[in-house]
Amino acid sequence: MRLLLCMLVGGVLLSACAADSGTTNPRKGGLFSYNPKAYERRVQEREERLNASSEETRAAQDEQTQLQASVAVQDRRKAEAQQKTNAMNAELAKTRRALDAVKTQDSHVQASLGELRRRHAALAGQLGRLEQEPDRPGAQAERERLDAEIQRLKREAEALGAL
Repeated sequence: MRLLLCMLVGGVLLSACAADSGTTNPRKGGLFSYNPKAYERRVQEREERLNASSEETRAAQDEQTQLQASVAVQDRRKAEAQQKTNAMNAELAKTRRALDAVKTQDSHVQASLGELRRRHAALAGQLGRLEQEPDRPGAQAERERLDAEIQRLKREAEALGAL
């Protein structure tokens, strides 16, 4: 009987010492519910998750840095476009003053003056539309075309004023 009792207690102890390989919980299996292999696997899995999370954080920070640089470039371009538009508005106003200063009785000069005023009004409208949408595709080419047209109108107004 004693032998049977010892064998029974020994069997229970052996089964308590057996590790459960199906779990990663270090508190399940092993002697006194401790499984060092499961503990090591669990630590390794947590380290892998931490490394993956760190990589994701670095990638997000890199992307944020690139986006901030892109925004800075766009802000600079927008500021440059606004400065150019302001300069064209000033030139257009100067041209308008030159057209208003022309006083003549000659009908040919009066007709030329009327045409220049019509072109001035059209350019002012085009420049106003450009100011409303400074970032649209083709705005830079439109800005350059308008600038050239304003300069041409200014020269013609100055030549007409010299008559």
